[in-house]
Amino acid sequence: MKNILLKPLFEKKADPLTLLLRDIFKDNKYAMSYLGALSIGLGFQSNVLNAEEADSNVEEIIVTASKRATNIQDLPMAVQAIGSEELEAKNITDFADIAALSPSITMDSSGTGNSYFYIRGVSDGGFGNRAGAQASTAYYIDEQPVSTIGGNPDPHIYDVNRVEILKGPQGTLYGSSSQSGTVKIITNKPDPSGFEAGFDIETGDIHDGSTDESLETFVNIPLGTSTALRISAYDISNGGWIDNVPSTVSFYYTGATIDNSSYVEDDYNWIDKSGHRIRLGHDMESGTTIDLSFLSHESFSNGSWETDVAEGARKNSRFADETFDDEFTQTSLTIAGNLSDDIEFTFNTSIFDREIDYTYDYTNYVYTNYYDSYSAYAYDYDYYASTDARMFYVENDKYDRQSTEFRMQSTNDSGFRWILGVFIEDQELAYSTTYNMPAISNSLAIVPGRWWKQDNIREDSQKAIFGEATWPIDEKTDLTVGLRAYDNQADFDAKDGYMGYYEDHPVLSWAAGRTEKYSKDFSDVSPKINIAHKLNDDVLLYATYSEGFRPSGTNRLNKKARESGIVPATYDSDTLTNFEAGFKSTLADGKIILNGNLHTMNWDDFQSTSYIYDLLTVAFVQNVGQATITGLELESYFNISDSFSASLMLALTNPEFKEDIYDLQGVLSTPKGNQLAYVPTEQYVITMNKDFVIRNRDAYISYDHSYTGESYQSSANTDTNASYSLANFRFGVNPSSKGSSDPDDLVGFLQNASVELYLENVHDADPTLGIYDDFGDVRRTGSKPRTIGLRLRYRF
Repeated sequence: MKNILLKPLFEKKADPLTLLLRDIFKDNKYAMSYLGALSIGLGFQSNVLNAEEADSNVEEIIVTASKRATNIQDLPMAVQAIGSEELEAKNITDFADIAALSPSITMDSSGTGNSYFYIRGVSDGGFGNRAGAQASTAYYIDEQPVSTIGGNPDPHIYDVNRVEILKGPQGTLYGSSSQSGTVKIITNKPDPSGFEAGFDIETGDIHDGSTDESLETFVNIPLGTSTALRISAYDISNGGWIDNVPSTVSFYYTGATIDNSSYVEDDYNWIDKSGHRIRLGHDMESGTTIDLSFLSHESFSNGSWETDVAEGARKNSRFADETFDDEFTQTSLTIAGNLSDDIEFTFNTSIFDREIDYTYDYTNYVYTNYYDSYSAYAYDYDYYASTDARMFYVENDKYDRQSTEFRMQSTNDSGFRWILGVFIEDQELAYSTTYNMPAISNSLAIVPGRWWKQDNIREDSQKAIFGEATWPIDEKTDLTVGLRAYDNQADFDAKDGYMGYYEDHPVLSWAAGRTEKYSKDFSDVSPKINIAHKLNDDVLLYATYSEGFRPSGTNRLNKKARESGIVPATYDSDTLTNFEAGFKSTLADGKIILNGNLHTMNWDDFQSTSYIYDLLTVAFVQNVGQATITGLELESYFNISDSFSASLMLALTNPEFKEDIYDLQGVLSTPKGNQLAYVPTEQYVITMNKDFVIRNRDAYISYDHSYTGESYQSSANTDTNASYSLANFRFGVNPSSKGSSDPDDLVGFLQNASVELYLENVHDADPTLGIYDDFGDVRRTGSKPRTIGLRLRYRF
């Protein structure tokens, strides 16, 4: 079998425009001048596919999950890779698309940029509170972790080499928040060997909704024999499908009935996204490579992706604007080379900045709790004041994440091998939330219109030394031992209070506030042991013990909560220990790949985010008990013939609590044997791809089908999310790989064009992807309706 270089969607031909551009850049003398003209005039972006013509064998994929380039079939760990060919062929554009191709991933979604995901069912049932526990799964862009508390960023997937999904704890090499696994987005590098460029245009019609439109483009420009610049960009408008329908609310104390007529709108949950990535690469004569990358992403969404169950399918009723503005940038420098013939090194330093501004309707909070009693009309008996007691809140989050890693490793692929590294990271989250009630009594609020506000700064730092060593026990068996020693520091500067006060309200005894600082540090080690045995050239057996962890932290206690002695001031790190046995096999002369594993994971003292409204108005984290997650994962890939391929991936999970869980007031909240929240016990993905020829052009049909089993909405196991299936269908025509004298092929532009007709969510399913009770109003997030669209790809 040969080394994979992921197969292109179509083979490029030399049309007149391509020949002209290649001639311009062949000597690179005026490359920068032409780049300016090109980027302004054509707006190109990069999605180059390193590939060669595939035969009937299943392709071999090289991954860096172990921090060294390894054939995925020779890697004794559970890793799923989605290569550039599949990413482009299936039009993977965001994390939800990635999750749809991996049965080991579960999503809890509230819309783009505001979703959470779990691997192997390691769900703490949290709800993304900024003061809550950190994520259990790490999300990487190239060399940097970019996971954030309160909703992961959702970078647009374009010009990406591959996506790697590392299943199970990765604490040794990847550190905190890689507790249940890691997802890595690995972008395309600049290539000095030749000029390439292309663009993708797409339009789609959403069933009973509006339309999608997108433009994506890339260019790769050699700047000499050892330097290249790669630029990619995108501009996307995704249409809405949720209607904000007419509704009214009647307040008890003011006696007013208000409506939402000013906010009624069909298909109001639209989103606009744009961004770019600029990457400069240089190969030095010594063999050292320097890679500088800058990524920028902006998105603005109008409306809510949450529907109100009471209003019917794909409908809600909101009484204020709801928007979500998300911007992030990443700047990254990577230097890699050889310290000697036997030792290579990698140095990376990255900065990730993210800012989120969003607004949310909170009128139901006032209506349910009768807080209109604190309006000027009701509290001050000011009968000239407004009786409209609606409320909304405004959130501003600023994330700053800086990480540096230096690692050395042996260069040999067999025999004794080792890796040793240092990792340093500082995170800061500055966030403020302001709950606005314009009708509030001025005798109570020293800041007009303010109900409650928090201004917090959360800082988390981490320092770690990590390493792994592999010893050959015999010619077919290797033993790997890894260790990560880490030190975490958590600091919290908290201010919150009602009606303009950052301390207890002078009149309202229940309205507590605080201005305090909290701190917690923690040190520990995370081990790993792996043994791998080559049964023969085609079958690998392995067994692994590994650990993953989330760092400790502090809670924000007010005077009442502190004096109660119930709410913990701090919480400890929680640990997930993994026992796994698996196999990887390449069968039928390379036409079939079959991989699988059995795993048992014990989650000790796991962190759970909770509320006790009588004592504390903000969320807190506690260590609650033990859960055990057992599972089976299977991956199979079949090249049945030169023109037909298929795959089946399966994940069976049994996530249950191993002891009774009591809340801090002594009430049984989760009986022993209950399942973890949001975790389906069965998931599978089936894909089928057929290639054929139409009028001397290469054509294809692609069908994907995913199934997600039933899950519980909370650890109490009272309400369930129904099982569901999603399916996508694609039909496309590419340029012929054989050449053609047909009239359309004589038109230079069409020689390198590919056209695709797609149907997403074929059956127009509307499953529950997220759900919660908003003060008696049940709100759920569902899937995008059936969408039929057309996509044009062009490569020079």
